[in-house]
Amino acid sequence: MVKEDSVKFEDLGIGQIQEADRFQLDERGAMIITRLRFDYRTKYWNEKTQSGSPITKFDGFDEATGERVKYFTLSQVIYKSMADILIKVGATVQKDENGNDWSVLKKGVLVAGFEKVSTGVRGQNPYIKIKSLSN
Repeated sequence: MVKEDSVKFEDLGIGQIQEADRFQLDERGAMIITRLRFDYRTKYWNEKTQSGSPITKFDGFDEATGERVKYFTLSQVIYKSMADILIKVGATVQKDENGNDWSVLKKGVLVAGFEKVSTGVRGQNPYIKIKSLSN
């Protein structure tokens, strides 16, 4: 195969689109989650067994400032919580400018924030979870 008979990966429209304004989730304060999606193109998702952790991407608004925020995480805890949110609140699916399906929540979900919790096991990293408003 010669170079002239090939196409650039970027031109196929399936490349990993890096969003410069989407940050990795860490501890943070209150926000209202408005939309989310699960990206299964990760080495942590097993397509055969339909198990593991997709990349959970979600958008919302910072409760204190009203600023738009965008996060991603590989946390299984957050993935399961977001899947539960979809079931409880409901959503409509909309495509973004890149052809990705986003679940736009029927009602924004106010969370007190996100916190790291120790597993209590030496050598095991803490995990991140949604903080309860009642704490």
